[in-house]
Amino acid sequence: MRFVQSKMTFNSHIDCAEQFAGNMRLFEATGMGACLITDSKSNLPEMFEPDVEVVTYRSAERVVEKVRFY
Repeated sequence: MRFVQSKMTFNSHIDCAEQFAGNMRLFEATGMGACLITDSKSNLPEMFEPDVEVVTYRSAERVVEKVRFY
């Protein structure tokens, strides 16, 4: 995917990440100005301000609501 053309990017960390965020998509998408919707992780506030700089979700139902909203 070319993030420069993306207005919204979805991110979901793999199971081995456990409670930690840190994949490259976080930085690639936000660096190119896309709205990033990512799963909430314990260390995410160390990198981004949740629901201000990145949109976060904790369930499938909430991610659908947030995608529709944004």
